[in-house]
Amino acid sequence: MPSTDKRQLVFEAAMKVFSSYGFRRTRLVDIAEAAGISRPALYLLFENKEDLFRQLAIDRQRLAIEAAIEVLSEPRGLTDRITSAILEYEQIYYEPVSSSPHGAEFLEVNQSVAFQDMLAGHQRLVDLITSEIEAAITKGDAMLPDQVGTASDYSSLMMASVTGQKRPSSSVEDFRRRVRGVTSVFLDALVS
Repeated sequence: MPSTDKRQLVFEAAMKVFSSYGFRRTRLVDIAEAAGISRPALYLLFENKEDLFRQLAIDRQRLAIEAAIEVLSEPRGLTDRITSAILEYEQIYYEPVSSSPHGAEFLEVNQSVAFQDMLAGHQRLVDLITSEIEAAITKGDAMLPDQVGTASDYSSLMMASVTGQKRPSSSVEDFRRRVRGVTSVFLDALVS
């Protein structure tokens, strides 16, 4: 089995084991057993539990960005495409963590182990949204409000507002509703 396939198998197993036991209580041997590989084989792929967690977070970011890109390429209106891309991204990257009983612990570990990677992935999403807004402006389908500097500033402000909806949300459904509201306010202002 190629190393990439083995890594994906480990990532899938790690998601299940971390979800069941949390980060602190999970042992690498638990993940190795769930993946059907030996512990030494696991150590050939990852230095330690923190490295595995970080690589898992990077992989989830990659999957989330790929899904957002796919949604953004669909022939729909700007508001619908961007809102759907954000929701797709969050469904892959954030929602599994938020719906886990160990979500708070994962967010804490993510802040210490994979913070820079998380910021880089988030910035990639902001850059994708910025490109979509800039393309709409160039076509004459959108216009930035006077108070906003650039499309990048606008995208960053919108995504900061989306991120700000995570804490007060009572459920995944509530978060998704809030995201739709925030993106509607921002994106409808561009196309009115």
